[in-house]
Amino acid sequence: MLRHFAPGGGLRLRSRDIAKLGLLVSAGGRWREQQIVPAKWVDEVLTIRRTVDAEQTYGYLFWRREYRSPCGPLAGWYMSGNGGNAVVYVPDQALVAVVTRRHYNQRGMHQQTLTLLQDHVFAALTCSSSIG
Repeated sequence: MLRHFAPGGGLRLRSRDIAKLGLLVSAGGRWREQQIVPAKWVDEVLTIRRTVDAEQTYGYLFWRREYRSPCGPLAGWYMSGNGGNAVVYVPDQALVAVVTRRHYNQRGMHQQTLTLLQDHVFAALTCSSSIG
């Protein structure tokens, strides 16, 4: 019998471990001066493959969207999980943020996570000339 592996179906990681995935991607596949995954793979996952709607596009495993900030729109990549969990990478700010929540199988959790990020994390950024 053929079985499918679904990493989203019960994979349990701590916030600090999920953050390491975001940091690995932000460093082009490098971790502690060692190339863990090929940089070409990182480029591939962060290449837009599909337009989902007016707000989001999709690469491989990563979604892309514009976030609201006091500095203007921020382009960011994110992985999203059940309950409103998210790993967000904002290249222009060299920022990786992790939100872990436990509101599994409830409606509106992704929107709540988006609001938390925009109102608290991105609102605290220092504006630079490269954005906004």
